Amino acid sequence: MNHPVTSPPPPAGTAFPLAELEAARGFAALRGWGFAIRLDHGGPGEEYEEVVALDAPGTRRWWLWRSAEHLMLRDQVGRTRRFVRMAQALAAIAE
Repeated sequence: MNHPVTSPPPPAGTAFPLAELEAARGFAALRGWGFAIRLDHGGPGEEYEEVVALDAPGTRRWWLWRSAEHLMLRDQVGRTRRFVRMAQALAAIAE
């Protein structure tokens, strides 16, 4: 009996360049926030190579990931915004 070999679907997003990870880590460190990189993170039907979690004191949390075209930022309420560069996303968080 032959069983077809299937490959898992490719991740919906890509890894961050190291400079972007360092910028996000530095941003969190300056504010005393938590910073974590979640590898192969996602939910049903979507998986990302990396997701960055930024945790401010209290209940504030942001998730950052790279789609094929944009850097995505989701806040703790579930609103998602798109950016081209990490600096833009971090500026939006700082507002």
